[in-house]
Amino acid sequence: MNKNLDLSKVQAYSAALSSKLCNGYFTSEKLISGEALFSFSSVQQINIFLVKSLFETWKAELVKLESPYFNYQADEVKSALSTFMNTLSKHIAVSKKDLLPLAQKAVVDTILMAISPEQYFELEFSDDTLYSKEQLREKLKYTKIRPALVENFNTFIINFNTDLIPGNELKTFATNIALFSSEDNLISDSAVSDVSTLLEFDTKDFVLTSFLATAALSKPFGEEKEEAAKPMVEPTVQKIPEPPVKIESQQLTINDSLKKATEGSISDRFAKTKIEDLKSSIPLNLKFLFINILFDGNSVDYAHALSQVEETTEFSQAERLLSSQFASKYNWEKHTEEKEEFFKIIERKY
Repeated sequence: MNKNLDLSKVQAYSAALSSKLCNGYFTSEKLISGEALFSFSSVQQINIFLVKSLFETWKAELVKLESPYFNYQADEVKSALSTFMNTLSKHIAVSKKDLLPLAQKAVVDTILMAISPEQYFELEFSDDTLYSKEQLREKLKYTKIRPALVENFNTFIINFNTDLIPGNELKTFATNIALFSSEDNLISDSAVSDVSTLLEFDTKDFVLTSFLATAALSKPFGEEKEEAAKPMVEPTVQKIPEPPVKIESQQLTINDSLKKATEGSISDRFAKTKIEDLKSSIPLNLKFLFINILFDGNSVDYAHALSQVEETTEFSQAERLLSSQFASKYNWEKHTEEKEEFFKIIERKY
C-alpha cells in the first residue's frame, strides 16, 4: 500500500538537500555541463530526474519561439530546429542559480517515486491534458527505481485505443495499478537509503497517516492534550457563523512550502512550554528551513550547533556561542527573520 506523503515537508527537505548539493558542486565550478549532471549526486535517480527536468524546461522554452508569422511546421524549419537542438544539447552550461530549482524538483520526484508513486503521477499528469504515447514513453524512460511499474505502464500505453491519452486516465491507472513488486521495493528502499545518506531523514516524518493526524501537526505545541481534555458536549452558546474553511491543495511549489514554513512567528505557532531536547522539538519543516537558510544546506554544522547549545546553561551563553561560531560563517545578517525565529526556539530551552 502506498504511503501518503506531506508534500510541503518533502519539498522543504528537497530545498535543503539541493542547496547542500549545489553548494558542494559550485564551490570550485561556475557552471555545470551536461556530462557532469549525471554525476551531480551519488544517487543516480536524482541525476536522471535532474536531466529530465532540464530537458522538459528546455522544450517548454523552445515552444515560446513559435510565432504566428512563421510556419514552424514546414519540413525545412523542423529540420533546422532539430539540428539546432542537437547542437545545443552538446553545449549544456547551467549556473547554480538556474540549477537549484531543477535539483529541488529532482529530489522531490525521487522521493515520491520511491515512496508514493501515486503522488508522483498525480503531479506529473494534468487532468485536461492529452499526452501522446511517444511523450509518455519519453517520460517513463527516466524512471529507474521502479522497473515493474514502468513495464506495466508501458503495456497500458501500448494497449490504449487512441494515440492521445487523457491525463485523468493515466492518473486512474496509476491509482489502480499493482504498483509494488518485490524487485521494485528493494530498489526503491535502496534509493531512499541512498538519499538519506546525503541528508538524513526518516520516511515516517513525511507520512500523512490521516487528516486528523495532519491537523494535529499544525496545532501549537503542547495544546493537543489540553484540547483532548475538553468535554465532547459544550454548553449551547449562540455563535456567529464562521466562514467555511478552505483546505489548500497540497500541490505546493517549493517556494510556497518555504513561505508557509516562515509565516507567523514561532511564538504564535507553539506554546511557551519549555523545551527539553532541541533536536526533537524543532518541527521537520523548520528544521530543513533552518538548515537550508541559516546553515547553507550544511546539516552537520546544524547538528553540531544544537549539540553545543544543549551544553549551555543560559540563553545568553547560547546566543554568544551561535553568533561567534555560525552567524559570521553563514552571514546570518542577511536572514534576520529566520535567525530571530531560530533564537526564539532556543530561548525556550531555558
